[in-house]
Amino acid sequence: MLDTARSGQYEQIIHAQGKAVASSQKSAGKSVLSALCPDPGGQIARINASRLSERVEVPVPNDEIHRLAQTLNSMLDKLQASDAEQRRFVSDARHDLLTLTKANDGGA
Repeated sequence: MLDTARSGQYEQIIHAQGKAVASSQKSAGKSVLSALCPDPGGQIARINASRLSERVEVPVPNDEIHRLAQTLNSMLDKLQASDAEQRRFVSDARHDLLTLTKANDGGA
């Protein structure tokens, strides 16, 4: 049987692992882009884990910076989707662990 303390430990581990993966993905992407392209308006610097819906302005001339901004925005779309998927996973795992714990305690 799974006791309540162990269930809580599993929940914390799953949550911490999800956050660590998401954080490392976001940090790596931000570091690479900051190194490749100066950001005079601070657009990239304003994007963080709580503001993944923000996007970089795509300049009008169709040059390398235009394509880089499009690529960055595409990457941000993928990071935002990945973040939402990880949040759903952690939420589902939490629900499953709580349900299992309640069932083992005779509460479900």
